[in-house]
Amino acid sequence: MRNKNIYNFIDESGNADFFGKRGKELWTQDGWQPLLIMGLVQTNDRKKIGQEITEFHKKILDDQLYIGITSLKNDEHFFHARTDHPEIRAEFFQFLRKRDDFICYCLVTQKNPSHFSTDYGKNTNKFYFDCVRKLLDICSFEKGKNHLFYLSQRNNTTKEKFTAVLQEALCMEMVQDELDYKAQVVKSSEYPELCVIDYILWAVQRSILKDEHRFLNAISGKIAFICIEDLDKVYKKYTISEYLDIIRTG
Repeated sequence: MRNKNIYNFIDESGNADFFGKRGKELWTQDGWQPLLIMGLVQTNDRKKIGQEITEFHKKILDDQLYIGITSLKNDEHFFHARTDHPEIRAEFFQFLRKRDDFICYCLVTQKNPSHFSTDYGKNTNKFYFDCVRKLLDICSFEKGKNHLFYLSQRNNTTKEKFTAVLQEALCMEMVQDELDYKAQVVKSSEYPELCVIDYILWAVQRSILKDEHRFLNAISGKIAFICIEDLDKVYKKYTISEYLDIIRTG
């Protein structure tokens, strides 16, 4: 019997913040994060992915080659692209390259302080969930399946708000076909599957901000679409091969 469940894991790279303490304008400060990159990984075999990531992590911890890497000595260590040692990062990218049981969608939003004020009333939560909705708009959801959505927990993210965004984003045609879906806001530390989207988002960010495309190129077959919004709120939707071709040709 075929699995009728489709699992969708959502996470982000960067943050939705425009203002700091006492109303400090973050875009005028060092360390400003100009992008909010949202990603969704879709799979019909959550159990297999989660189990094999956990087993792979144990293999890394037990490997004599990596004894002495400081980050691995942390009892709470798990795969996280930004903080992982380069050798560990390379290992996990190799692990992802060999898989054929997931697909990913990405949305890149350039944070525009002017639009944040006029369109969102300086409401960070409203901006964040609008980006979640836009991400869902570019994804494909198979009819006749039960879709389970998992959003990585952040400040002010609640199941109620997430469910409301899902109801708005999923097209009416699917609703009329009685698409079955459920929403959960979860801790990334309890869902190893979120490591997949974490690494993919890191590769996208690295490509855009550091002009280093080898990581994204290595996993290009795992990404269905990348949608990029510019400062004028114009969206362009690319396959990764199209995006990389544009980069190569200037």
